Amino acid sequence: MNLLPKKHLSVFLLLFTLALAQPFEPKPADPYFNSFHPFKAPKVSGLMLEPGDRLAVCGDSITEQKMYSRLIEDYLTMCVPQLKVTVRQYGWSGERAPGFLARMTNDCLRFHPTIATTCYGMNDHEYRPYEERIGQTYREKSAAIIEAFKANNVRVVHGSPGCVGKIPFWVKSATGTVEDLNLNLCNLRNIGIEIAQMSTLVSPMCSGRCSPPVSRRKSNMAPITPSPAKTAFTLVGPDIP
Repeated sequence: MNLLPKKHLSVFLLLFTLALAQPFEPKPADPYFNSFHPFKAPKVSGLMLEPGDRLAVCGDSITEQKMYSRLIEDYLTMCVPQLKVTVRQYGWSGERAPGFLARMTNDCLRFHPTIATTCYGMNDHEYRPYEERIGQTYREKSAAIIEAFKANNVRVVHGSPGCVGKIPFWVKSATGTVEDLNLNLCNLRNIGIEIAQMSTLVSPMCSGRCSPPVSRRKSNMAPITPSPAKTAFTLVGPDIP
């Protein structure tokens, strides 16, 4: 009989305890959401940015397309110019958490960021129903990314994936239904919150409400592409006043 190493067993027991104690986000009355159990995002604890911060925006193609990252930079430049925050984006199309972990020293840390955001999980969920190996890989690599940032005195805003509104035609290996994929993404979001709670501090940057796929809505509106703005972000790092 194979037993878990003591270190892995203690981590498993901690995660199990956290999962049992988690309150859930309120859900809409639509029966579509019956299968979803998103953990409640932690409350904001205070201002995260400091004067002169060098912000690294890290993620996959959602980041590389320079949409939400540009909004972040524009907002910081125009609304809090006194902070003099500089922004760099390090998105890489098709990337998963293991990919960024492998390149973060050469591509990101060498530029000495003081605070970083991550947005992974979309490619990590492999566009298929949830499997434990998917969650375990995402958990291990995301936690390692956070630890690498913290070891370099970088505050971390850990972002979870958003949702999908259709089966992507460009992913030939995609399987399951839209609900299967969103349940998978919801699991990765919950794992992200657990990771943050195991670290020094936890504080969300923002959280968004989910909506059922457009096909389930009684509306004449045009289809809406899920936005990174619906991502839940969680801060992990040194004490923030």
